[in-house]
Amino acid sequence: MLKTLIRIRLAAMKETVMRRNTGLKRRGGRGMRILIGLAFAYLALCLLMLIGLLCYALAAPLAGAGLGWLYHAVAGLIAVSFCFMGSVFLAQSQIFDARDNELLLSMPIPPRLIVASRLLSFLLLNYLYTAIVMVPAAVVYAVQLSPGPMFYVGYALGFLLLPMLSTALTCVIGWLITLLIARMRHKNLVTGLAMIVFFFAFMALYMNLQNYALALLQNGQEIAAVFERVMPPFYSFGMAAEGSVLHLLLTAVWCLAPLALVYALLSRSFQRLATTNRGAAKVKYVAREMHVASPRAALLRKELGRVFGFPLYLFNCAIGGPMAVILGVVVLVQGPGILSALSAAYGLTGAGFLVPFVIIVLCFCAICTCTSAPSISLEGPYLWILRANPVRERDLFFAKVMANVLIGGVPLAVASALFVIALPMSAADAALVVVLPLLAQIVMAYLGLCLNLLMPRLDWVSQAAVVKQSGSVMAAVFGGMGMIAFPALLYAFLLNSVMSFQVFGLLVGIVLALGCLLMHLYLGRGGVRRFRAL
Repeated sequence: MLKTLIRIRLAAMKETVMRRNTGLKRRGGRGMRILIGLAFAYLALCLLMLIGLLCYALAAPLAGAGLGWLYHAVAGLIAVSFCFMGSVFLAQSQIFDARDNELLLSMPIPPRLIVASRLLSFLLLNYLYTAIVMVPAAVVYAVQLSPGPMFYVGYALGFLLLPMLSTALTCVIGWLITLLIARMRHKNLVTGLAMIVFFFAFMALYMNLQNYALALLQNGQEIAAVFERVMPPFYSFGMAAEGSVLHLLLTAVWCLAPLALVYALLSRSFQRLATTNRGAAKVKYVAREMHVASPRAALLRKELGRVFGFPLYLFNCAIGGPMAVILGVVVLVQGPGILSALSAAYGLTGAGFLVPFVIIVLCFCAICTCTSAPSISLEGPYLWILRANPVRERDLFFAKVMANVLIGGVPLAVASALFVIALPMSAADAALVVVLPLLAQIVMAYLGLCLNLLMPRLDWVSQAAVVKQSGSVMAAVFGGMGMIAFPALLYAFLLNSVMSFQVFGLLVGIVLALGCLLMHLYLGRGGVRRFRAL
């Protein structure tokens, strides 16, 4: 029974990632699976290279200072942190709020087997996360220092044990998150905002890895004392990798005991946790005058409610706005120096490149907000409701485009104003900083809707799969990247000596506006026919 439950869980995970998109031919579906696989492989390769470079800078100096165990402890800490940040919200939704909990409990399946299948599925996922950190760490240490056989034994057992500690920690935090948001009236919005906060915390950690590595080299003894005193599981793992059999046993205890305790507690209380009604407190009804809204206003309100009521939708398709505002606040507080240093890192030196770099950054934030790309697919089983109501297709398209423009455009306008205040620029440059990102956002709203009409996915099982892996979403993102990269490269390599940036920006703005007009005309005719044929 346990084997069957695990196989079903893994098949569901595979279906979520690699499921063929409705509306594509079989060849297109196979091509999409290959594209998704290449995207995951590219991301994994980038992370492996980043971790490998970081470990290369730390291994020899720490080992030379007699702190080889600290190198292993830091690698273990990064691995567990990576696992935690990658699966904490997944644990909350897939264990405590999973949709099939009541269905499984209605069958003659012991709760302990359901819990075991969930935990083992998370454990396999955490092994993938752990491999991204610990494999390059072990390879770098082995190549640089040629350790003895106990290093390989300790690292292999640590690779098997540390994900168990991460799984236990993830389940505990996921349970606390469930309790925290259970009685909130707007828990989906809170969950989405929490995901965004976690994302920016991860990005802050990623951007400062080099600084942390430098601090580790400069203050190795002090940090080693903190690990030994405050983080005993990682200290034991570090000593085990250096050949200590006692600490190898202690590492096993530190990792196995929490997981066993979590499994025992969940097995005993899973039925109560899965069936308890933890809904928010009811709002007392107060009679008020009803307000009549136009079809466009009602549909727009529905679209906004869907985005802010679905955390994964908000996190995956509306991250650009908060990102732009945070960047604007950072530049306003720390001054233009930080932006000049960042642009110089990409080879854009000189005062003349500062405004183009700002526009590129804001346009990138615009393509990260594309709620319209999965909006038709999300109608899915509810499409008949729209057709049963006297709603024009043009009003529906307006609502989906305008929701995207509002969600992304308002933060972009705020961020543009912050950049204009913080940076010295002419009136023409300020106009480009404000107008071009907004035009890019409008283009993304139209582009996402057009692509979703061409590549709908209406027979979905999970809304998360539509938001994260559908063909229209990926095509919109890659199309937006091309929209940024092509003009930037064209001006940098061909037109910078022919015309000023202000003139080029005006031409780009005209092209974007024409693109919006053409897509608007398509939606009014071809888009309507396409929607009626769904």
